[in-house]
Order: sequence, then C-alpha cells, then structure tokens
Amino acid sequence: MRKKRIFLLTGSRLSVYHREKSVAIETRIFRDDHEGRRQFADYLDTDPGAPACLLTDLAEEEFQAESIPHVFGPDRRALMAHRQRRLFPHTPYRYAVRQDRERGGRRGDNVLFAAIPRPDTLGRWLLPIAWRRVPLSGICSLALLGEKLLPQLPITSAPGASDYLLLVHCNASGGLRQSFFVRQHLRMSRLASLPECARQEAGPNVAGAILDEVEKTHHYLGSARLLPAGSPLAICFLVTPPMRAALRAAAFDTPDSQYHFVELSGRSVEEFLLPLLPRVGTLNHYAPPNDLRYFRFRQARLPLYATGVALLSAAMIAGLPQLAEWLITERKIDLLEKQDRVQEARYTRARATRLPELPADTPALQAAVETFDRLQSAKTTPYPLFVAISAALAEDSALEIQSIEWWAPGDPSRTRATTFGEGEPRSPSPVGTASAPFPAQRQSGTKTPVHHQVAVVGGRIKAFGGDYRRATARVEAFAGRLSKLEAVERVDIIERPLNISSEKPLAGNMDTVLGGADFTLRVVLRK
Repeated sequence: MRKKRIFLLTGSRLSVYHREKSVAIETRIFRDDHEGRRQFADYLDTDPGAPACLLTDLAEEEFQAESIPHVFGPDRRALMAHRQRRLFPHTPYRYAVRQDRERGGRRGDNVLFAAIPRPDTLGRWLLPIAWRRVPLSGICSLALLGEKLLPQLPITSAPGASDYLLLVHCNASGGLRQSFFVRQHLRMSRLASLPECARQEAGPNVAGAILDEVEKTHHYLGSARLLPAGSPLAICFLVTPPMRAALRAAAFDTPDSQYHFVELSGRSVEEFLLPLLPRVGTLNHYAPPNDLRYFRFRQARLPLYATGVALLSAAMIAGLPQLAEWLITERKIDLLEKQDRVQEARYTRARATRLPELPADTPALQAAVETFDRLQSAKTTPYPLFVAISAALAEDSALEIQSIEWWAPGDPSRTRATTFGEGEPRSPSPVGTASAPFPAQRQSGTKTPVHHQVAVVGGRIKAFGGDYRRATARVEAFAGRLSKLEAVERVDIIERPLNISSEKPLAGNMDTVLGGADFTLRVVLRK
C-alpha cells in the first residue's frame, strides 16, 4: 500500500515529508515561484496515485474565537455556518469547531473560527494536485495541530499548571509561530516574520528578538481580554539545545510569565509535529468536499474491491456443489454417448451380418406393436371375427379381403355405407338370419341390450372378367356362409359389385371402362 505524503506549505516554500515509522523525513523542497511550482508538478507526475495531506503554516491564516448561543444539532451547524460566511466571505478554506462552554454569564458555546482569506495562496499548489487527480486527504493547519501536542507536554499535566499557555516555535521559512491556548483549546495564533529563526542561530540577538515578539503577543492578549488580568501565562518554547541555552539566559520568570522549554533533540519543529497527524483515517480543517473527491473515490474503491472479493468467494463456495454436480452430469453424458456409439456399432455389424430385412418400415412396426398391446390388454379381441372370415373364405379363393373395420361393443344397426364412396347411402341387404330382429330391438328399454362386435369388411373379386352376375353371386354366397356360422349374429351386404337397387337409374354406355368388382359387408358377431 502506498505511503501517505505530507506537503508542508510555509509561505515561501513547500516541503515534502515521508513518514518512516514515527519519524517524518523531509525529502523535497519546492520554492514558491514559477520554477518551483513546475518542479512540483513534475514531482507529482512520478507517483500521482500516492495519497497526500497538505499542512499549512502561513502568516495569512486567521483565527477568531467567538461565543454563540448554546443550541444543538442542525441549529448549531446552521449558526456556525452563518458566522463563518460573515467572518470569511471570500474564501472556501474555512474551519469552525466548538471547543467548550463559557463558565459564566449566559454559558454560550466557545467556537474557534479559522480560515485562509486568500484562496490563491493554496490555489496555485492545489491546481497541479487536482489536475493529476492526486488523492488529497485534507488540508490541515499546523497551529490547530498543536492541540494534539499539549497533552504530551509535562507543563500541562503538572500540579498547579496555568490554564493559559503560549506555545512558541520557529519554522523553517523564517517565521515565529505563537499559539495561545486556553484550557488546551486554541484561541489565537499568529506567525511573525523573523528571518533569524530560519538559520536557528543561538546568539543573544536572536533570543532577544524572539522574546520581544513574545512580549508583544502577551500585551495583545491582555488588551484583547483573551488573558484575564492577574492570570499567569505559561510560555513554552519548542527549541533546539543551543537556542534553549540562549533563551534561558535572556528570559526571567515573573508573576505574569512563566517560561518553559522543550528540546527538539536535533529535529526541526516540523519533524516534531508532523507525526501527530493520524496514521489511520483523515484529518481535515480547510479542504472543501470538491478538493477531497479523488481521495473519497480511493476510499470507496477499497471497500468495493473487498466486497467484490468477498462476494466472489461466497459465490464460488456456494457454487461448488453445483459445479460438482455439473461435472458428474457431464461425465455421465460422456459415458452414455460412448455406450450409444458402441451399441450403434454393434447393431450396424449385426444387421449387416445376421439380421434379416424388416418386412415393413419402423413406423408401421411401431403401430403394429402398439395395436397388439392395446388388443392384449382389452377384454374383447377381433380374433373370433378373423376366424369366421377365414372359414367363409376357405371355399372361394377368388375373394380377396382388402380392409376390415372393427369395433366392440358396437351398434348392430349402425351402417358405414357413407364411408365407402360418395353419393347416397345404400340400403343394406340382409342375408341369412338378417330378417330376425336383434335382441335389443325386441322389447323397448326393459332389458339390458346385448353387446355385439361389429365389423365392416371390404374386399374385391380377383381376376374379374366383367361377369357381374357371377361376381354378385359369389359375394352373396360369401355372406351366406358367414351368416351360418354360430358366432355370427347377422351379415348385411352394404355394397355389391354392381348396384342393382331401384334408387339408381338403369343406363348403358358402350364406351364405359370396365370397373372392379368391389364389395362391402357388415358383420355382427355375438359378444
């Protein structure tokens, strides 16, 4: 993971720091001029994806502590935003924080308002950062960061420590930063120009100049009523060992001023304060949301990646059973395909060597098998009909049966004459016992009718020579033989080789082509 960079802007220059463990190391310095900003842009091009935090230590920063009515929630936020716009109307780089409540009077809220009134001071550095989409985590104030340092100072936890503290230190660009705290809350901060501070000289002249600036600030705090009369002011210097010796020789404690010194052990103030920035999370004082958008995108991207990996892992775990089942199914399909190919090859070889040719095609064989299955499962079969027809045909080989329509139980009076050609249906001619009434017709509805098997038999005269009289006699003889059988109830001639009914006119035509001698019988069998 890329380490966060810290850009420290001190007015005349911008320094780049990298954090190594608990130490901030200065790596690059860019002057606040055209050439320096161009070099800074080139530096950003080397690693634009690394996050950064901009830390300011500017003389232009303004701090103003005010008291507002004690309200809650949205009302407090609206009141603070209104006061911000009134105090700093021309800059988007503003910050407000509620610190504590007044100890007397109306007990309002003490709020610190801070801002950088000149936006171009930051804008010329933020422009290349935004242009390269560098993830900027925030814009922080070094003076506000001092609040995190106070709990680590011995003077704040010592018995009888004053509630009023002035923190003094020099920065690398030649400025003297003085921050005033009340009960460890920042109330005011100013940066005085002092070129000697940049060189960290330890002479008496430098110490005297620093103490003069501190005395001016002390008088200002009293005149602005930020420091109550008679209250001692603790003055804490963050200095190097040589500067500490020079200041200690020139500074003397008084009832109103108490001097304390914290050695930096060879480090600059910036290297001492920068580790106070949080390692995890973000700290932002001045940056508006638009300047932080690329950092927010980066923050949102990492959880999305983690969520995607988690969902993918869960989907893979949940899909393992389905994957295993699919693999097993694929394996079974492959085995079945191999078995099918083997059986097909065996069938082909057997058919080519041993099996005879089929008497009919596959659909006809399938229909025959299905018909056989249905007949085998039925209570009534056409077997008696076939026996009767075979017995009657045995005496006349010139007759040939072409079709048999059979149904059981059937209506013995049912005629199928219209099935065998167009025109008016012909009246069936009874043969044999046809004149006797059927059992179902003898009495009306008082007894259960006798069930019958009914068949319509169609045939023709083989080798017909045009002798219709003889053909008709053969058909009638065939019907007579059928009717004499014990299983046959009745035989009707539905169609003769020659229609001799009175309903059809008699006519002759020498050019007529000789037709076939077809006939149709209806056979009723007792069930």
